[in-house]
Amino acid sequence: MIINRLTLIMSLLIHREFIICFKIAAKLWICELRHLLTIAVLVLLQQMMLLLKKIASLCHIPQLMILFVVICI
Repeated sequence: MIINRLTLIMSLLIHREFIICFKIAAKLWICELRHLLTIAVLVLLQQMMLLLKKIASLCHIPQLMILFVVICI
């Protein structure tokens, strides 16, 4: 149940970050689509790392295990 809530919160944060990226791109007209996608992917990876850290702290998983999961991704 806690993991479902964390997943919902993370998806909302990711959605918010995508909206911010699109607003910046629309206002500045500088970012091309590939740059925007790169920013979005980096934000997504950052949010995934935060989610993994939260899950690890709740389940008492060692930090080394998180590193292994991230490397596999």
